[in-house]
Amino acid sequence: MRSSFFSLIELLVVIAVIAVLAGMLLPALSKARERGKMIQCSSNLRQISALMNMYVESNRDIIPAVSNNWAYAANPYCGKWQDTLMMLYAPSKAIGDNCYLAPSDAAGLRMPYGLFACPSSQVFDTRVSSRHYGINLAKDGERCGFASGTQGSPEMRYSRIRTPSKRAAFMDIDRWWASSPHPGVLQKSDMVTFSGDGTGLWRHMGNMANFAFADGHVEQLSRQNIPENYYSNAVSGYFWSTSSSD
Repeated sequence: MRSSFFSLIELLVVIAVIAVLAGMLLPALSKARERGKMIQCSSNLRQISALMNMYVESNRDIIPAVSNNWAYAANPYCGKWQDTLMMLYAPSKAIGDNCYLAPSDAAGLRMPYGLFACPSSQVFDTRVSSRHYGINLAKDGERCGFASGTQGSPEMRYSRIRTPSKRAAFMDIDRWWASSPHPGVLQKSDMVTFSGDGTGLWRHMGNMANFAFADGHVEQLSRQNIPENYYSNAVSGYFWSTSSSD
């Protein structure tokens, strides 16, 4: 009579089949996980856009600068654009420079609070890097792309943007710089940079990035489809800014 127990060979066959199936399923699960993170990132940017709309409505239509929004002698870079939105996002928290970041861990690294944190990014050292999300600060003389100029010179009013659905406002960034890189972007080459302290990554689905536009909608763009800069040509240049009109 045949034994009901597995033979060693049968057991090895079952293990081999399970291993093959796992090898087929794990990449699909990994892609699904990354897709979920990218969707959450898109949701974060939509909410950031909504907060910015609330901010400009109560601030004479003026969009904050990338930094220097509360400059003072001891810290001329005080007040990042995210800090200005914390007054609406978490009004109970003390407002100050980098208040959108949680306290440093034992290694001196910090993580943004809530929707200011991209789920695919990581903790970072503000002295050498700026990660998660940036603001469009493209500027040509008195014309701005989205953010106002340093210390409000020049001021950028939301109503100046003639076609909000085509003007980039916020985006994924992973910037490494020699010292204190700000959370802002002049052009595509500023989004992901490297220095001796680290190398930035295009972190979504193989060289993709999320962009929130001035009208609040979000698009997922591949690296090659992001316009280089505002003066690249009359059509794609409007994505960042323009030297001829807002």
